[in-house]
Amino acid sequence: MKKTLLMFCAASLILFSSYAVEKTRKNGEAWTDTAGNVIQAHDTVVKCGSTYYWYGLDYSHEKDIGDGNGFRAVKCYESEDLVKWTFKNNVLTNTTTDLLYHCDVWAPQVVYNKKTGMYVMWVGTSKGCMVFVSSTPYGNFHLHDTTFNINAWAYVNSIFVDSDGEAYVVSECLSDLSVDEPALMVYALTDDYLGLRTDWNSWGDIFNISFDSRAIGRTFVLKHKGVYYLFAADYGTLSGNAYSTDNRPSWHDFISGNYTYKGLKWAWSNSLYDEWSGLTAFDNTSTAYEFGSLIAVQGEEGTSYIVACNGWNSTDLSQSTYTWLPLQWNNSTFLQMDVPVVGDYSTIIIDAEKGTVRGN
Repeated sequence: MKKTLLMFCAASLILFSSYAVEKTRKNGEAWTDTAGNVIQAHDTVVKCGSTYYWYGLDYSHEKDIGDGNGFRAVKCYESEDLVKWTFKNNVLTNTTTDLLYHCDVWAPQVVYNKKTGMYVMWVGTSKGCMVFVSSTPYGNFHLHDTTFNINAWAYVNSIFVDSDGEAYVVSECLSDLSVDEPALMVYALTDDYLGLRTDWNSWGDIFNISFDSRAIGRTFVLKHKGVYYLFAADYGTLSGNAYSTDNRPSWHDFISGNYTYKGLKWAWSNSLYDEWSGLTAFDNTSTAYEFGSLIAVQGEEGTSYIVACNGWNSTDLSQSTYTWLPLQWNNSTFLQMDVPVVGDYSTIIIDAEKGTVRGN
């Protein structure tokens, strides 16, 4: 009897330990940090060692859309488990450089360069693209390059680092006579990730992803089993009264109803240099929130991905909500590739140590 009881206790301990590091977050809420303040981070997540760093624009000053206050800061939070977040620093502010004073900023993208050991931030602004750099993930980022244009009316959308360490910036080009507008453009970066591999107005390393003149918002690229997948917020066709004068889709348009938001879509390609497929809709994702980014959860059992979405609060942007959904794969539909699957869940369960995520 004692032996049976000991075996039962040991089995229970093993079962408990396998779930002990799982952490749960409820979706559709404005999450708070360890100090009890609402988290202002709707953009990139980067891993450094066992720690994750989450970046995003500070919306605490902007109570209504278009209130004219302009950019204030890019905030940085850190976490070991992707659930409990601690505020670290305002890594970029409107006093970092005079160029950021009274300036609109969107979708700051942070990436770590293993060769240089530096953290690089690409930022799209109303004055052009800017690149900032820091030796630590939560330190003050410094301006590396003054404003420049990637292409006519193009803005930074996301950065993708391939398995060989080569990095690419994805941007949306809204005024380019050489392609059917609008279109996504992919540009190869220099080895230090601080600039384009060729001069911005040469066509050497520019690749066009055209989606039948649809307005594409946030996009992220990942590589899975040798296949490239593009995840994109599909904004349909913007109406003539869109908030942005250049018709650049943004959360202003998302919460103002200036278009019929079509939700999260995906496309695939065998190479960044080849043609991409058309956009395909996910079956069970809502249009109540906007796709924001992909988060790689790297652990002992491999790498999983979180589809991070933002539910914008039109009356107080600082109270905007978060919805994180697990990215799953269906390998039974096609022989040559897996099909990404994203479904709605009320909560997400994360095991950062194992590198697994699941919905509940």
